[in-house]
Amino acid sequence: MRMILEIYDVVRVIAPISSVRVDASVPRVKDVLVGDVGTSVMVLAAPGARTSYEVECVDPDGHTRWLAALFADEVARVSTVGAT
Repeated sequence: MRMILEIYDVVRVIAPISSVRVDASVPRVKDVLVGDVGTSVMVLAAPGARTSYEVECVDPDGHTRWLAALFADEVARVSTVGAT
């Protein structure tokens, strides 16, 4: 069964991600590293296309570290929407 993420689910990166998939418009953008934790901020789905998720990772100061479109098999859910 495929994992389906919801907006605001927290995920951990479990696979290497190419730097070409990172949104370069983000100031001070960093590479996505295996083990990074981020939040799903958008579901990108279209008929006939593989669903991806726009995931944002922030630094301790709250600034965006990276923003990238990731596939479900590249992340593991850490917590779900509404989890406390």
